[in-house]
Amino acid sequence: MSGPADQIAAIDRAERALELARFTADDGWALGSRLREVAGERQAPVVIEIYRAGGLTVFATALEGATSDNASWAARKIATALHFERSSAAVALHLRARGLKLDDYGLSRDRYAAAAGAVPLRVAGAGCVGAVAVSGLSGMEDHELAIDAIGWLHRRQA
Repeated sequence: MSGPADQIAAIDRAERALELARFTADDGWALGSRLREVAGERQAPVVIEIYRAGGLTVFATALEGATSDNASWAARKIATALHFERSSAAVALHLRARGLKLDDYGLSRDRYAAAAGAVPLRVAGAGCVGAVAVSGLSGMEDHELAIDAIGWLHRRQA
């Protein structure tokens, strides 16, 4: 089994490979709709949120069984992904491996979450322009749903 450093490197590589050509409000809607379709097929009780940088929500939905707690976690995971410009999964692994907490970075746990499920959206030549979060399953299942959907959008733009 690989250690935390290998896991973090793999997550970072996967994110970098999914750099988008653009990210418009329509792209956000398409991405969110795709995520909702896949989550619905799996009967996953999740909240899906997609933000553009600056805090603009371009997509938000809750599937049957999701709770307001899931919405809170999604927003906190997105705040983490946007702050660090890397997935909340990589941030959580990084902190755990070094024995650190969000507090060590001056970040409040009521606004940020070190838990997998939010992935930054990167555009070629622009960097991090937003993030997508899934909340309601295990952290890594949330992360994988988000990564798979970004991969779908990436392939669609190619």
